[in-house]
Amino acid sequence: MVDQGSGTDVMYPDLFKGLRLKNEDLSKYDRPLVGFDGQVVIPEGQISLLVNMEGKEVTVAFVVVASFSPYMAILGRSWIYAMRAVPSTLHVKVKFCTKQGIAVVRESQQAISSYEVPEVDPEFIVHKLNVNPSFPPKKQRPRRLAKEDVDAVR
Repeated sequence: MVDQGSGTDVMYPDLFKGLRLKNEDLSKYDRPLVGFDGQVVIPEGQISLLVNMEGKEVTVAFVVVASFSPYMAILGRSWIYAMRAVPSTLHVKVKFCTKQGIAVVRESQQAISSYEVPEVDPEFIVHKLNVNPSFPPKKQRPRRLAKEDVDAVR
């Protein structure tokens, strides 16, 4: 996730474990962080890694925290500045200059694949939908839009 409001680049446990990093890889980081919910979080440490997006690489100093998040990492203002990126929360994308021109990364794009990072277990990268096959699929009935919504869509 790219967060213009975050002064820190944060890595969460899923990514830390998925990259097969160890606590010995961390350097000391002794400043507490305040999470989205206002809770104070004590970081495990800090690690600097190269982040490659659309062929443009920058070194990111991630603060590693052992708390739950729906995100694997948060790229904050320091990453945005290093990439000279222009994020748009409205359009859910980030634009930045590369040697080939302007790159656009949208939220829906898959960031990595097992072919690009062969040392990462594909089980970690591949998303699986947790579905119980004993329940048959149900077709939902179509929703009817209000007249003003139909007019707004046109």
